[in-house]
Amino acid sequence: MAWLSTQSTGYKLSQHGSTMTISTTSLKTLLAVLCWMTLNISCNFFNRILFFHLGWHFPILLTLSHGVTCVFYYTLCTKSGLADFESISLNYFLRFIVPSGLFLCSTIVLNNIGLDFIDVASTQIIKSLTPMFTAFFSIFFLNQREPLIVYPIFFICSLGVALSTEQTGTNVSSLGVVLVTASALCLSMATTLQQLILTRISDAKRLHPMSLVFYTTPVEMCLLMPLFLIFELPNYAERNQTTQSPRFLVFLIFLDATCVFLLRWVQNITIKSTSALTVTVISQVKFVIVIAISSVFFGYSLTLKKFIGLCLLVIGTSSYGILRLRRNNSSSAPRNSSSSATPRPFTNKILIL
Repeated sequence: MAWLSTQSTGYKLSQHGSTMTISTTSLKTLLAVLCWMTLNISCNFFNRILFFHLGWHFPILLTLSHGVTCVFYYTLCTKSGLADFESISLNYFLRFIVPSGLFLCSTIVLNNIGLDFIDVASTQIIKSLTPMFTAFFSIFFLNQREPLIVYPIFFICSLGVALSTEQTGTNVSSLGVVLVTASALCLSMATTLQQLILTRISDAKRLHPMSLVFYTTPVEMCLLMPLFLIFELPNYAERNQTTQSPRFLVFLIFLDATCVFLLRWVQNITIKSTSALTVTVISQVKFVIVIAISSVFFGYSLTLKKFIGLCLLVIGTSSYGILRLRRNNSSSAPRNSSSSATPRPFTNKILIL
């Protein structure tokens, strides 16, 4: 008979003489992960409505609206006293914020260009390698080495994605493979830098997760604005195929941008609570949920091969979650004591691009 009791350090679960302690921090982290997955799926839902059902094909303009909304919400939170404004030096901005925003922007641009040369199924397969890339970057920038057992887990997840995606038979271009792979590398690098900014810099220089969203957003907007002026603005009237009223369209874009602001905020909280690698693995779980929702509401056919792929994804991500939980429970006490004593000097590995 299992019993659950609340303690000062968390919750203790006992069954047949064995005990497992789940701290309050772990519960908060689990809540952040669930919020991140919900917001991520909501953003995909809004994007699907805008691009496929309303015929509004302006991804760069949509990303710019996300940036404006993020700045608006951060300013609103600081002015209302819900959050404290954090000022940073120019050296800090150039050394950490600019590379992080550059890699985030490159992720979006390279992925959108790559979709013109490669089908969506192949894109998902290549992007499923993101956890492996993140693990390699974490070794160099964060001195964070994962056990060898996680690499077969990553392979299982990638195999699950390959089996569960819809193969269209489109010829795969080598240029498309290079662009999508570069996008996955940039995403891995961006999440690794975010973990460095949020956790591994000295306490005086660590940014709040919301402040990191505020400072990286202008960098992305400065890089995306010329692309919008060159590629989307001249043909806006011709490519705008939506028949909805402008007010409804603006309202839907505002809802999507609000979800993106909350998503990026919660993602930074999740990275700070867990790691960049954990966030990239969690994104595979989002893939499972999106396929399940698509099969119910959008007529996505779930064949036996796709079902096996989803099962492999669930097995891989669950195995990583169990492994991560065991490592945290076994090393939380000594790690907390050592990390509070002296911060790790990993910041010298970041160079100005």
